[in-house]
Amino acid sequence: RSGAVSALAAAYRRAHPPRGPAFHPLGAALPEFLRGHPLAASYAVAREALADVAALEQAQLDARFTALPAGAPPLAPAALAAIPAEAWDGARFTFRPDLRIVRASHDVLPAVEAGARGEDPPRPQPGASAWLVYRVGDVVRSEPCDAASAFVLDRLACGESFGAVCEALMTRGDHAGDAEAAATAVRALAVACARGIVIAVSPWETDPSRIGA
Repeated sequence: RSGAVSALAAAYRRAHPPRGPAFHPLGAALPEFLRGHPLAASYAVAREALADVAALEQAQLDARFTALPAGAPPLAPAALAAIPAEAWDGARFTFRPDLRIVRASHDVLPAVEAGARGEDPPRPQPGASAWLVYRVGDVVRSEPCDAASAFVLDRLACGESFGAVCEALMTRGDHAGDAEAAATAVRALAVACARGIVIAVSPWETDPSRIGA
């Protein structure tokens, strides 16, 4: 199997040669490569599980090496309660640049953690999974996240307004109306604020980051 791994690595390097001296971006395209490249050997797990492992490990590397902005305190959870009702629909939130949101078809976190400890990884179990990956000091955390929260935070982190994200939640078919979708989105934001990964909300006439700090 080691020969097959070496061949796979060589094929990946040919398809995605390094574009700079940094080490951590080398695997950025590996998850999609694994999903589409013909595998010459059986790796005892599903192809999608291999891709999910690569995606989570790459997110952890990105979080570790992404520089954090100076002078950008996290938004306190209490600041959400201070946002006027009429401002919520158009509100946009800024997240820390080290945050990565990983959504996967297998629960690969136990395998990734075991591998990091030098242990034999357990077989990843199939099932929709998601994690918030970010750094606390020098430690990278991978926090399990429910599917709806991952959906909300992923779209907010891409710059969509709160109102647009709520509408998108309703199109998923698991939210009965505006109020339920908004409650789900606010819960996801509250958890993100509690973890210190939201740093701003706009439009806003004052600085809410100190509220409740």
